[in-house]
Amino acid sequence: MANLDPVLSWTYFVFLCIISIIALPANTIVLTWKPSSPDDRLSFARLGHLLASQALANLTTAMVVIPLWLFILIMQHKNHSSVKLDELDDICFYSFDVFHGLIAALHLIVIATERACAIGWPIIHRTAPDRVNYIASVLPWLIASSISSIIVVIYYFTKASVLITVTSIMCYGFPVLVICAVFLTIPSKLLRRVLTPSQENDVAISKAMAVVFLLYLVVSSPYHIISLLNLFCAPCELNKLFISLGLRYLFYSSSAVIPVVVISLVPDLRARVHWCCFRFHAINEESRNDLYAMEIPGIQPRNNSCTLVKTAPRKEESAAVQDEIPVC
Repeated sequence: MANLDPVLSWTYFVFLCIISIIALPANTIVLTWKPSSPDDRLSFARLGHLLASQALANLTTAMVVIPLWLFILIMQHKNHSSVKLDELDDICFYSFDVFHGLIAALHLIVIATERACAIGWPIIHRTAPDRVNYIASVLPWLIASSISSIIVVIYYFTKASVLITVTSIMCYGFPVLVICAVFLTIPSKLLRRVLTPSQENDVAISKAMAVVFLLYLVVSSPYHIISLLNLFCAPCELNKLFISLGLRYLFYSSSAVIPVVVISLVPDLRARVHWCCFRFHAINEESRNDLYAMEIPGIQPRNNSCTLVKTAPRKEESAAVQDEIPVC
């Protein structure tokens, strides 16, 4: 298999840089999410732990896997690499690709399960011990790292082509079916039920998590579908290097897509970004003190952060009485 075309090498290089640049601040914002309302803090405490764990997984991809591929592209462009890209294609599939896809899918499974429990069994969801949060956050890391390590060892000794099919079905197809099944249980729990304001918030967040899953499906499915077609349809000639790398980098873009969607759909995170953008454009040396003293409708500043609040028109206060100044 020939080396990658220089134009495509730099195109993929820029694409990976954009993914990494977006993923770093977006996942950092998700990692530091803390709901403003006390009731939301109680309702979304478990979801916050799971989203933080997923953000750490995305940061791992943005800070480890993507820089590694940037280095490979640079070395391949300079023709200084002793390992060809077609060999790296197989090695990375059974290591980095499996780990990234599996840890993302497992986090989506535990998030979907948490949302189903929050809507279907709210009392149990709120009264469950805190150790459940830590187990649900650590378990995806342990499973993903263990399975990816085992698959790399199996590939090293067997080189079996059927391993691609087994890996794609086990590490992508099966988790996707589980996520779909868990999300489909949520509508059944909502039938013939009058929702309280707290439950309405849970439903809204659950819809946001469903959108996150759908976008993960969009960016991840092409890579696994082409990998399977390469095995069952050899005359199709889909095993070209530029196709494989392009779909792989689209697959890695989930590390930036997921946090961006979460920020855009979760009101507290969206308000925090709005406030930061407002401060960035409005603050300067002359207006810094005035900005913090301003009362902005719909935004309530707290400790250099912001939250959306419900505002209502209030009566104008009476004019202030001037202090009497003694006359000498």
